[in-house]
Amino acid sequence: MTSGKRDFGVGIAFAALALLLLLFWIPEDVETGLIETHRRQVNIGDAMLPSAVGVAMLVVSAALLVSSWRKPAKPNPKSPPLHFRFIAALLAVVAASLLVMNFMGPLSAALTNLFTDSDFSYRQLRDTPPFKYLGFSFGGFLMVFGLISLVEHRLSWRRAGAALLAVAALIVVYDLPFDDLLLPPNGDY
Repeated sequence: MTSGKRDFGVGIAFAALALLLLLFWIPEDVETGLIETHRRQVNIGDAMLPSAVGVAMLVVSAALLVSSWRKPAKPNPKSPPLHFRFIAALLAVVAASLLVMNFMGPLSAALTNLFTDSDFSYRQLRDTPPFKYLGFSFGGFLMVFGLISLVEHRLSWRRAGAALLAVAALIVVYDLPFDDLLLPPNGDY
């Protein structure tokens, strides 16, 4: 099978899945809308995240369809198989970044208590800057930078900058507009 036909098939399959998600599954299964307003307080609705994922899947599928349509159909006998080492490295990057994300906040609160003679728990500090951003920022940076570097097989300052911008954009989109939203993993404490 040529890589163009394979990409076209994957694009069609995921576009159909995204349309199924957006047009049928979310409206039938999720009770709230994208954004909920209750007593003049604006909150993210339960349908926001799955709808964002569905739209992203549709955009990426459309891009894959366009690129496969423009790509000449040539057999690709040297298409690389998924190697065990790559999968293991991918899982290691994700696991390490999730560990950093989970423990950075409590560790920073403990260090702050140690050096300032205060007695705050992380639960008390989890919604105050800079504590609310530490775990998400460090863990998110490590995940994005690690995955980009793993896929491209090299480290660079440009990749680090892209990872910083991606994490900052997520904070701006998800944390700043909403007063009562806790970034991951702060909701667990």
